[in-house]
Amino acid sequence: MGFPTVKAILANRIAPGLLDRYLAKFGYTGQLSDQPSDPNAPGNLFEPVTGAYGAHGRFDDQARTGSWEMVASRHHIAASVVAFVGVAIGAHLLAKLLKI
Repeated sequence: MGFPTVKAILANRIAPGLLDRYLAKFGYTGQLSDQPSDPNAPGNLFEPVTGAYGAHGRFDDQARTGSWEMVASRHHIAASVVAFVGVAIGAHLLAKLLKI
């Protein structure tokens, strides 16, 4: 889970039909590449590949081991407290700025 997932969820809540049309137009071609696949890569069409194969590929150098979304979903109470404290501090600073 990452920020693109959060964006997709929010966009689907705001304009689900628009997101569906966008994905219908660009979703398939966005997964294609001009880079040739490895001819020595094992295939798993008819039987499982032996060995410890995981989800690795050309995006490994861009992959991260964690995200703030993952931490927030695992520790939702702490994330809620942090968000509440942040909003309270922001409201206090705004009130101070406006001299309320």
